[in-house]
Amino acid sequence: MGLIRKAASLSTLGAVNYRSKDDRKVKVMEANSKAEIKAEKERLAIERQRASAAAVEAQAYAAAQAAADEGNSVAGRLRQLDALMQQGLITADDHAARKVQILAEI
Repeated sequence: MGLIRKAASLSTLGAVNYRSKDDRKVKVMEANSKAEIKAEKERLAIERQRASAAAVEAQAYAAAQAAADEGNSVAGRLRQLDALMQQGLITADDHAARKVQILAEI
């Protein structure tokens, strides 16, 4: 029977499918299975990307919070003041005056 279907398919230039219904079902199931596997792989890749982005965002937020806390603390402000003087942006007199002001806030 398969040989007759194949001959009919060849003689009609493919208009008649020589595969049986069972063969076609198996092919469709295989194609669906491959598509589902590909979709699952893509979903997992997207999940990994989102998790990675969330981790990077959390690290950036923590770093920003630490920098903000550092800038607002007395010790952080004194370090910034020292850095400004070392860079030559303020004089020693300005440094001493501002240091007194910062320490007075304690």
